[in-house]
Amino acid sequence: MKTIVVLTNFSSNANYAARVAVKLASTLHANLLLANAYVTEPVLSYAETLPWSADVYTLQEQESEKGLKDLKEQLTSIIDKLPEGQRKPSVRTLAFGGGISSGLAEIEHHGHLEMIVMGAGTHNAFEHFMMGSETNTVIGKSKVPVLIVPEGAVQSGIKRIFYATNFDPSDKIAIGYLAAFAAAFDANVEVVHVGLYGENQQDNHAAQVSLLEDIAQLKNQAISYKGVKGKNLQQRLATLCEEEKPDMFAMLHHQRSFLEGLFKQSETRKALANLALPLLIFPSSMKV
Repeated sequence: MKTIVVLTNFSSNANYAARVAVKLASTLHANLLLANAYVTEPVLSYAETLPWSADVYTLQEQESEKGLKDLKEQLTSIIDKLPEGQRKPSVRTLAFGGGISSGLAEIEHHGHLEMIVMGAGTHNAFEHFMMGSETNTVIGKSKVPVLIVPEGAVQSGIKRIFYATNFDPSDKIAIGYLAAFAAAFDANVEVVHVGLYGENQQDNHAAQVSLLEDIAQLKNQAISYKGVKGKNLQQRLATLCEEEKPDMFAMLHHQRSFLEGLFKQSETRKALANLALPLLIFPSSMKV
């Protein structure tokens, strides 16, 4: 059985992401694993005065387990109220110490992982991806897609997904995943490429043809290609999202430099600021 992992710190943003994960799990026929990393080392200022005792470690673990228990009860209440005929996912919990890296290694033993869901620390998932060191650690270590969910996202469901492409060879893996994901939600996937005015289109011609062939091989009318023009790549794509309001935005992790350029530009940052748009990141280590 597929498993959706919800990494939580029990904040309101994380709790919102967990509620979204219930909808995802129900639709994707997956179960939920709620996971929390508790502190196993004191901060420096505390360590300089007094070493932590075994009792402190135990307390941290107990607080983590209690938080997970409370969150599980909240989600179970939501699941119990799902309409008849709609799949009701099971919910398990995992409290782990030692940091995210060791926790992800442990999580991998908890069934076939479908994706990891995290709440955005800010209203904007793009900005959270850029600024959140823990989030980037998760994406860097993960072998499955990571979904960053801002509060207020996907309230009307998932019907339209944008996937940003720069004609990367790894696009085939990501688009294949999105095709199956979108089918479960009866959603459309638009593979978007921004061509710059004055750019030599011949440089990308072979890669574009290869991508279009990959899309054609899927024989899926819900997957389409959209080529748009603009003077500035980041600004054009941000404006496109603002105007057409997709329900989800997806990209490859190693395109992070694209987002760095995005947030260096005040106009594009402003365009995305009020969009409660979930961001689905495909890690570099993801396999077919």
